[in-house]
Amino acid sequence: MSHPRKPGPLATPAKQDRSVHRRTLVAGAAWSVPAVALAAAAPAFAASCPGTLTTLTYSYTGAVQSITIPANACPIVTYTVTGGNGGWRRGGGTLGASITGKLTLNTASATTLSLYVANGGGSGNNTTLLAGGWGYGKGGDVPAGVTGSSVFAVGAGGGGSAILKGTSPVVIAGGGGGGSWGYISGGGCSTYTGTTTQTTAIGGSATQTGTTGGAGNSTVTLASTSTPQLWVNVNGGGAGVGGAAGAAGVVTAISRTAAVPTAAAAWGAWSGTIGGATGAGLNGGGNGGVGLIGNTTGTNSSPNPLGGSIAVGGGGGGGYGGGGGGGVGYVYVNDATWCFARASTGSGGGAGGSYVGGTTGAIVSTYSFSGNTQAATDAAGNPGSITIGYYS
Repeated sequence: MSHPRKPGPLATPAKQDRSVHRRTLVAGAAWSVPAVALAAAAPAFAASCPGTLTTLTYSYTGAVQSITIPANACPIVTYTVTGGNGGWRRGGGTLGASITGKLTLNTASATTLSLYVANGGGSGNNTTLLAGGWGYGKGGDVPAGVTGSSVFAVGAGGGGSAILKGTSPVVIAGGGGGGSWGYISGGGCSTYTGTTTQTTAIGGSATQTGTTGGAGNSTVTLASTSTPQLWVNVNGGGAGVGGAAGAAGVVTAISRTAAVPTAAAAWGAWSGTIGGATGAGLNGGGNGGVGLIGNTTGTNSSPNPLGGSIAVGGGGGGGYGGGGGGGVGYVYVNDATWCFARASTGSGGGAGGSYVGGTTGAIVSTYSFSGNTQAATDAAGNPGSITIGYYS
């Protein structure tokens, strides 16, 4: 049975068992146990652990849960920990990590493990706040758009899922970053009514090393020659790595051809929000960076003749270091005859970091990585889960 348990602060790596600490930080790890090796070991697990198999799966509830492994149970315990997906994964990506393996427990006495099962990030148009997923490190929110703004499809970050013994983390599966989308328009003349391109900015997926959020790219081309006239490129938010915060998404290019009058052009660039370090976020994890809304206010924007919001960046995933939020950029031109064009885009949020290791009395002996599941749609991110199996 599961019982509510009040979460504690994250223990620092210095307080963890030294033999575990040396080899099990997954960020940048040079090795992992393949799934086939885990499957081959399953019969030995059963043969060496007589008694009744208990398998329990925990779903998202918005509160910490717990499981107690009874005294004198088999010390080998199986686990699968899956983080929440980011929202708006129409272009793919945004998946929370799924980590499967075995723990070695000291079962001379009963062992209680605290379980944090994450929720996925919200998805939709930014007319209202899209909440990041609850978890061990909250996914980054996406705020509501400004009054009179255009409506943009975007996703918030998924939360991280985790197993803790006491206040020390044993396994953390990072959440996926939220996705974003570019926007282009033209009208009033034939100059800018040619082909326009925009790229879906997928959120970062919490693989073993985590991935950066997808870059946002938006281009307006010349109708007669298909030559690019206006373009914007924005880097995605960085992934959380080793418990540290992911970097913010930043604009890398805002430009126009010489044929576009300088006096008629306006532009804006907004960096995303950096993620949070482990220990500073919800339940002791690292929170994802908040998705960024570009609009007509702010110190680094020039006037936007259309008014309202420009574009929206995706929220970062939560976990062992929160992923950074996506950035926003735009460029707009309007000549004296009201011949106008606009290119704007947000970028995806970075993935939350993951961790395997353990502490005294609960040590990870094997692990392998995969991802949470979900179709590539604009729906809210799927929540995470935790499954524990033991013989007693």
